[in-house]
Amino acid sequence: MTSLNSDSGCSITMAQLQVGLYIHLGMKWMDHPFTMSQFLIKNEAQIATIRSLGLTTVRFRPELSHRDLMPRVSARPTRLPDASEEDAKDAEDAEGAKSVDSAAMLSTI
Repeated sequence: MTSLNSDSGCSITMAQLQVGLYIHLGMKWMDHPFTMSQFLIKNEAQIATIRSLGLTTVRFRPELSHRDLMPRVSARPTRLPDASEEDAKDAEDAEGAKSVDSAAMLSTI
């Protein structure tokens, strides 16, 4: 049997639990109703039980999980606009504000 230390796998939240993930609870085996602390989630009832344990995260093992059911564990970094894009946006906003001001002035005449 493969051992699982606390540094292996990825941490996921309770909202990310799904059937097909191989997880490690990180609890002593006597502190939960499962026969093992690490196992493949097979049904929704197991997920409900895991969520009832009061944990905020569990570790999951991608290499032992079903590949088509992998949760997103980290978001891809968002690309920040470069300075020229920001300058163009600011200029566009300024032009829009000028045309609104001109229309307001004309309506008061």
